[in-house]
This record gives sequence, structure tokens and C-alpha cells, in this order.
Amino acid sequence: MTLTPFQRRIDSRGRINIPQAYWDVIGAKDYDLVYIIDSTDTDGKPVLKLRKTLAAPPIPTCQPNAHYDTSLAKCVCNSGYQADLSGNCVVLPPPPPPSNILFEEHFDGFGDYSIPVGGQTKDNKMKNIWGIVNIMHDTDGYFARVESPYNGDGNGISALFLTIQNFNNCKVTYKVRTVRFTWTSPRNYHGPWFMQRHSDNTHHYYEYLQRDGDIEVGKKDNLPTDTYPEHQLFVGAQPHFIVPVLGKWYTFEWTMKNNADGTIFITINGDDGTGMKPIYSFIDKDFSSTKGPLYHAPTQQIMNGRLGPYVEDAVADFRDIIVTAI
Repeated sequence: MTLTPFQRRIDSRGRINIPQAYWDVIGAKDYDLVYIIDSTDTDGKPVLKLRKTLAAPPIPTCQPNAHYDTSLAKCVCNSGYQADLSGNCVVLPPPPPPSNILFEEHFDGFGDYSIPVGGQTKDNKMKNIWGIVNIMHDTDGYFARVESPYNGDGNGISALFLTIQNFNNCKVTYKVRTVRFTWTSPRNYHGPWFMQRHSDNTHHYYEYLQRDGDIEVGKKDNLPTDTYPEHQLFVGAQPHFIVPVLGKWYTFEWTMKNNADGTIFITINGDDGTGMKPIYSFIDKDFSSTKGPLYHAPTQQIMNGRLGPYVEDAVADFRDIIVTAI
């Protein structure tokens, strides 16, 4: 048997002596390529047959999670699977995390525990600057419960919980919920805040969702001549987002970028459970000519710093703090 096609020749010395009628049956013309294959007739006697084309080979049965690729003429793994060393098609491993992630804190992996003032998380990523911090979990997973001690209504107390690492140009995403207020008659500014670029108590940005549903964005950025520690400034208009509900998780994305001219670009997006939506956009620059000397251009001390939760006279939970490069 030959599976190598041969060409019908018109030269009598080179032509195979097969009657013209046989060529006509398969539709072969001069110089066509044909195959000679072994076969048997109806009596079981061996015969040679002409074929213009060969029958397609049977499609093999592939192993689980694989299929036959006709172009490659072999079994290949389905999408989402890859061959292991034994040739079995196994599930592809999850992709590596994006390379632009600078920081992740999900508070898991070490169980429930308390962090005393001055202490750090067990993964050494965050520090309790002051206040009460406990790592806890419920059906939603692990979180940090940040609580400001209560010294009676009218005696404002806060808690501050920051990363060890400093950041500048980045986007921070976090989830937050208010558990309760410590005052019997809480103020509009009581609740969970979030700090960015915190280099000290007089150089940092903050944002938080007020009890009336407005987003407040502000900063402290004292000059060396400033001695008053409470020069708290509003950074742009305070837009309305949503009146927060106790016990409900909200997600925020806060992006800050240093511009070449010394200004700082700020955007904030929020998810109230119906999807992420833009809330705030502002460029922090020198407004001293219209607002006074405290509204000067951002200083070098506020170009980078630590970030994390701050709580005013309340108990709040934070989880899934993720910082990505921009």
C-alpha cells in the first residue's frame, strides 16, 4: 500500500496501465495526484483501489477537559485548563496580582487579636497610633474595628490607625462601616474618617462621609511659622453623597497625584451598594490671594506620608485597604 500520491502521466512509458474508465470513476485527469490503497472486494480478496483523496482519520476521544483541534490534529486542553507533567488537563492557577499593587491589608491570617497603642498588626503593616484597635471577623470576613475611647459627651476623643509605609502618587481603596456613635447626641462630624499623606498631626489630608451625607475633604498643612495645631482647612466644595446607615459597608476610592507645578490632584469615588460613582474632584493649589495665608501651595511635608483610618467619637470597621500605583 502507498499513501504517497502519485501523478497520472500521459507518457505511455511512464503511465500505470489502468484503464481510462477507472480514472473516470474518481474524476482524475492528467497530472492529478491520486492514492493507491489496499482493500478487499466483496469476496474478501485483496485488491488495490484508487482514491483522489484519503478518508479523514477518526477523531480520537480526548481526556476530560480537552477537545480535538482539527488544525493541530491532536487533543488540546480546554480554555481555563493546562496540561500537567502527566498530560492531564488541570485548572489554570489564578493569575498573579496586578504589578501596580503597592499595599494590601485584609487583616486575615492571624485570627482575632487586639493591638495596643503603639503596637502593630501581626503582619507588621499597620500601627495603632492612639485609640482602641481590634482585629475581628464575622460572616463578611476579617476587619479592623477602630474605636475612640469614650470620656463622656462633650469630651471629644479620637483614634488613629496608620500604615507603616509612606505613599505619594497612588489610589487607595477601602471599605468602611459605622458600628455606633459614642456620644448620646453625636455631631455631624462624628464617625469614621480616612487619612492620606499623614506625616504628622499638622501635615495630612483627610476625607469622611458626614452624618448628613456630605463628603468632607480637608487638610492640615502648617508652615514652619504656624504654631496653632488646629489649622484645619477645607479642600474644595463638600458634595453630597448619601446619608450613611449604621452597619452598612461603603467602598471609597481616593486618588491623589503630585503635579509638576506643585499642585495636588484629588479625586474620590464611592460605592453605596449600587455601584461606584464619582463624588469629588479638586486640584489643591495656592488660594492664599482669595482665602488667606493658610491656603498656601502644598508644602513638601504633604507630598507623601502614611495612610489609614481615623475615628471621631465612634466605633467603625475597616477592611480591604488596597493601595495601587497611578
